[in-house]
Amino acid sequence: MEDDKFIPDLDMNVPVAYAAFEVVMDEEKKKAIDAIYVYANKAYCEMVGKDKSELMGRSFLSVYDNADEKWFDYCYEAAKGRQVRSRMYSREVGHWLEFEVEPAGEGRAAFIFMNVDMDHVEKMKLRQSSNTDDIIIRLAKIMNGGESYDKAVNHMLAELGNIIHADRLYILETDGKTASNTFEWCREGVKPEIDTLQNLPYDEYLGGWEKYLVRNTSLVLEDIGVLAADDPVDYENLKRQGIRSIMDSPIYDGGKLIGYIGADNYEISDAVNTQKILETISYFLGARMVNQKLLSRLDYLSHRDMLTGVRNRNSFMEKLEELEGLAHPAGIVFGDVNGLKRANDEEGHVAGDRLLRRASKAMQQFWGDEFVYRVGGDEFVALLPDISECAFYRKFEEFYDAMKAKENMSVAFGAQWAESGSHLNAAFNQADRKMYQDKKKHYHLCPKEIETEKVK
Repeated sequence: MEDDKFIPDLDMNVPVAYAAFEVVMDEEKKKAIDAIYVYANKAYCEMVGKDKSELMGRSFLSVYDNADEKWFDYCYEAAKGRQVRSRMYSREVGHWLEFEVEPAGEGRAAFIFMNVDMDHVEKMKLRQSSNTDDIIIRLAKIMNGGESYDKAVNHMLAELGNIIHADRLYILETDGKTASNTFEWCREGVKPEIDTLQNLPYDEYLGGWEKYLVRNTSLVLEDIGVLAADDPVDYENLKRQGIRSIMDSPIYDGGKLIGYIGADNYEISDAVNTQKILETISYFLGARMVNQKLLSRLDYLSHRDMLTGVRNRNSFMEKLEELEGLAHPAGIVFGDVNGLKRANDEEGHVAGDRLLRRASKAMQQFWGDEFVYRVGGDEFVALLPDISECAFYRKFEEFYDAMKAKENMSVAFGAQWAESGSHLNAAFNQADRKMYQDKKKHYHLCPKEIETEKVK
């Protein structure tokens, strides 16, 4: 390979950073995906802070963990025989560089680098940093203010959307299996997509994003066309929404990916570091998301019966107190499972639990989950606000006949309608008495034996 050693046609004694690369193409030869060092002069090594032995024969991606793949676009142009002059910020060396790239033989590219006016760059960076930090502080205050979780997130997205002039801002949440759009802000005239992005297969729609997080702290795609070959499902989904560019910063909980905060078709501005804003606010957002999930879980546990899944007595008493202050009608259906004591005694508590779950499920399916409560060991209540007397008793008759027709399950019921919230307590007691009469019919027993069955 000594004969193939690259010898640049340039005086390397001048203080100009110079490097040449073997360009690595994709299989279709349509884009450059890496570049291998074949030459670097002393000035270049000093600029990047590396010894020549650390560069020669190694690929650009292996040398720099934070490699900007934009360099490969310039490599591709040179490999195709075109000369390019441009300027960009090199995150690899931490400087703004003015450079010229030109062909250096077949499949090779040579770069000449010079630092641009650093005074100008520092002023620009200082202005950008100041603006960005002010924005982050403003958004953090919104997230940690006194607003509820939903209001705070929507407020923050609206504020950020007007700053970076994005078409759409959103929160995507995932459990690793599915992904859903839980919050969305859209610029005027932009069609909302939140309803179409629910419970999507994670691997199919977001899984392909993770590879971009290996080399960058966020997913940054200035042109979604790069997804067309490797991630066609995601590409078509984004294209359908009119998205040309996206930036999505991951949200973590203890190192576990739980979502993204993203921006579509955002404005690229020297005055604002959009990526820094998204990545910083993702920390505040992640903390609020985790806390909200915990609060929701605690609320669920305090208002749900763990055996049957219906709302519990605590939830019932809260709802009853709420309705008692209203001048609205309501209906109450009181149910008591027949034969629970016998099932527990003769078949064990597993059989008794199964009986309770069947009864609660039947009531949920007919009346709706939000209206059914377990208020005692074998007692269930359906509390139905804002229903007319005629409609209530008609529905109860339909329900009663359907329940009596069920096999392997028997429940005694009583129903009472109340014309306003102030009559609910009396209606509850009346429904209880009617249920007791229905239970008496079922057992054909004396009152004492019926009471024994009720008191477990």
